[in-house]
Amino acid sequence: MIKDKVSLVSGIILILFSILIYYESSQLSPFGSVFPLAITTALLILSLILIFRSFKFEIKVVNQNISLIKIPLLVTTFFAWIYFIERTGFILTSLIAFNLLIIINSENNTNIAITEPSGMTLRWAGNGTPGGGTGSRSLLPYGMATIYFMQQNTAIISGAGLS
Repeated sequence: MIKDKVSLVSGIILILFSILIYYESSQLSPFGSVFPLAITTALLILSLILIFRSFKFEIKVVNQNISLIKIPLLVTTFFAWIYFIERTGFILTSLIAFNLLIIINSENNTNIAITEPSGMTLRWAGNGTPGGGTGSRSLLPYGMATIYFMQQNTAIISGAGLS
């Protein structure tokens, strides 16, 4: 029984796309077709895994908030990257585009609950009191946190906006 129809359809579309790439790359020289054939093989294998997964797992999206301002910003960033890649070079253009993509997607305007799993100790950094400063935390809007795992069952959390 199909549990994830989106994955099944995506896998079929990607297989058709990989067949098209394979056909187009076969018209290149033997040396020029090495990279497209390698990418096509990887795409074909991953597409088959995606189709197989669609019968096993159901993927549910919990938070479906779509920002109508982010979509045009992301599309503009991608087109700007394509436009400037020949003019300024791959490395500089990619660094700028990557940082812009992170800035566009990193908006956090809601509280995020960081829960301590059972069998795990989550300590607040800088609190040396035995048993004190452990437990779940909340990350406030626009806050940033780092979690450092000391051992398999112990982690330290620090950052701005933690409560």
